[in-house]
Amino acid sequence: MSMPSLRLHRLLLVAALLVPAVVFAAAAAWNRAEVLRDNEETITRTTAILHEHARKVFDTVELVIGRVEDRTHGMSWDEIAAPETSVFLQRLKAPLEQAVSIWISDATGHVRAGSQPWDPNVTISEREFFQAQRGRDAGTYISAAFQGKATGRLSFAVSRRRSTLDGHFDGIIHVALSPEYFRRFFREAAPPGPHAAALIRADGSILARSPAQEAYSRLGPDNILMRSIAAQSDGGVLFGTSSTDQRERYYATVTWAPIRFMSPSASMPRSCGGTGTAIWRSMEWWRPCPP
Repeated sequence: MSMPSLRLHRLLLVAALLVPAVVFAAAAAWNRAEVLRDNEETITRTTAILHEHARKVFDTVELVIGRVEDRTHGMSWDEIAAPETSVFLQRLKAPLEQAVSIWISDATGHVRAGSQPWDPNVTISEREFFQAQRGRDAGTYISAAFQGKATGRLSFAVSRRRSTLDGHFDGIIHVALSPEYFRRFFREAAPPGPHAAALIRADGSILARSPAQEAYSRLGPDNILMRSIAAQSDGGVLFGTSSTDQRERYYATVTWAPIRFMSPSASMPRSCGGTGTAIWRSMEWWRPCPP
């Protein structure tokens, strides 16, 4: 075989090996980009569903508290403490799967009416959702998670201040919500495959998460979600490394006032996701993408 023929033979051999490899690499890169795009769209849609559900739940709670305010307006504490008020609260709570209980407490923190039996000697004056309303009108306040004294169930509270005619603190109305209710909805709404969802307060307190994770009850200020809230109050898309598991993730944010809604993605080794944000509560959702 002549030298030119040998060189041509070698070039053809190299080309036969190199061209399929380049085509395969290009196809793999295109396929990965499509997978990432599809996953981001899926997570964004799922985030929108979770966002709308959470907003409706809290809108309902606002209406419930408003009903209680209308019912008790102008009533004395003796009238509020009458059995009829607790019966009203029981009936109000009955159809609300998301609610654990509904309570009216006086300025000392003692419950005067409730949707279920309670110990009248027990006070809630040390609770965060009570303290927040005592010093000033905090509006509709959402607490961190806690164990209910009367119910014994894990809950978080939405409270509103009661004031006298001259503006002095006169107790609170609060609705205790069920983290398990949110966890169940997260599981049902998420597409098939590994996922996680969490309802998170703006200070990082985790109110509800699916699957449950006891290792973290609060996200620190260095967490990428918390940094994104501070940097992108109007929402947006970002990519970064999770401070909890050191995985790279995509994040998308969406905001509605007065609630912060977050959802990040997880990765294998890199993934796509969506997150929404607002002021008091947040949604987290992630789904791994194939490599």
